[in-house]
Amino acid sequence: MTYKMIVLDLDDTLLTSDHTISPRTKEALLAAQRRGKKVVLASGRPTYAMLDLAEELELARYGSYILSFNGASIIDCKTNESLFLSTLSPETVHRLYDVSKREDVYIHTYVGHEILTEQPNEYTTLEGQLTGMDVIPVADFKTAIQTPVVKCLMMAEETHLARVEQTLQQELAGELAVARSKPF
Repeated sequence: MTYKMIVLDLDDTLLTSDHTISPRTKEALLAAQRRGKKVVLASGRPTYAMLDLAEELELARYGSYILSFNGASIIDCKTNESLFLSTLSPETVHRLYDVSKREDVYIHTYVGHEILTEQPNEYTTLEGQLTGMDVIPVADFKTAIQTPVVKCLMMAEETHLARVEQTLQQELAGELAVARSKPF
């Protein structure tokens, strides 16, 4: 079987423990591209948080793609064109905010190159560090979110979040995808 495309998750897959691409892996992926194979980055991360890695792997040069936000956004690296985008309406985000308050979990979302949250917290701070995005505290989350966004994250202590995840999967079944990427 001849492969035409290599699709790679980032965290705990492509990236080493220090969140970099090893020299050996980088060279192997560049060599694959020189042989005509597409290398695609796929992650739950926001698009902005994947751009440096795409540049390092020269994805634009080889006409490849970024699948970000768990596949809700697909970008053509060569043209910077959005090929696919699935968003949440402001009303849906407001509902998720209400759920986060009811369930006593933190919530944040991504707008442009920033992470917006009403309650700064250790989890959102960690997300800012991982993605290289600024965390912007907002006075009123619902007022701040007036246009569609691609993703919301709810965060809490691991045991509590596991219970909330089950509740949300049942409550939002058939309406929204609920998944946990890290224990918190």
